[in-house]
Amino acid sequence: MTGYALRKLLALPVMLLAVSAMIFVCVRLLPGDPARMIAGPEASAEAVARIHHQLGLDQPVGRQYVAFLSKAASGDLGTSIATRRPVAQELAEHAPYTLALGLAAYALAVLIALPGGVLAAAAPGGAWDRLFSGVSILCVSIASFWFGLMAMELFAVRLRWLPLMGAGSPAHLILPAVTLALAPIGLIARMTRASMLEVLAQDYIRTARAKGVGRVAVLLRHALRNALTPIVTIVGLNLGAVIGGAVVTETVFSWPGLGQLLVSAVRDRDYPVVQGVALVAVVSVVLLNLTAELAIAALNPRIRAA
Repeated sequence: MTGYALRKLLALPVMLLAVSAMIFVCVRLLPGDPARMIAGPEASAEAVARIHHQLGLDQPVGRQYVAFLSKAASGDLGTSIATRRPVAQELAEHAPYTLALGLAAYALAVLIALPGGVLAAAAPGGAWDRLFSGVSILCVSIASFWFGLMAMELFAVRLRWLPLMGAGSPAHLILPAVTLALAPIGLIARMTRASMLEVLAQDYIRTARAKGVGRVAVLLRHALRNALTPIVTIVGLNLGAVIGGAVVTETVFSWPGLGQLLVSAVRDRDYPVVQGVALVAVVSVVLLNLTAELAIAALNPRIRAA
């Protein structure tokens, strides 16, 4: 297990370097000129060129990337073009909101999907199996922005049970978290059901039942434990999807997280903020996926032996 973990950790810097280069180049392919936006539409070409020089945008892309990388290594992600504040400070203010939203949404998804999928696999073809399978398909199919708008209309505007937008209290977290949890609920539920059905068809499960092992013990001690590998895989991989989905959800609910910060930065052509948010998001996804891979390897010795 230690050797497997070391191999993964050694590959991490190369992956992060490649990702950072891709982000840096893609940001500069965005349409629009941040210097022109700062100077204004009536500014002269000389004024725009002066701002280009101040921002370092008149240098070759390779030199810009090396400068960005050397500063990022020390925690300096640059200064926001729009607010003139350090990007690291902007990220530190918005990241806790995205973290709280992501954790709440994913905890809700796992708490609903995992036991629901196990119960559906326990009685395939039954009423609960049909109901839960239909709900899980619906969760994957519904567009999150549409569900968010409908939830706001019903629970915030008509019934007035929950706040409409913002992040002033824990109640503000409910609608965004439920909206963001929809797709993971459907995916985790279907993977749990499929994995459990596959394990429950194995010979050792029939042997356990023949020996008189109780139904709950068969489901939890024998079946679920061996069905966890694909479930952990889908849980780990979907953490990245939750981070990506937070952009839409935060925009719909005016949740002051990294997603809303990214949308504002793209609109303002704020290169340093876009780079900072994208870099933090990608690094988070890479680290979460690495954690999931290590957890899968701990559960399945054949993977770490490969």
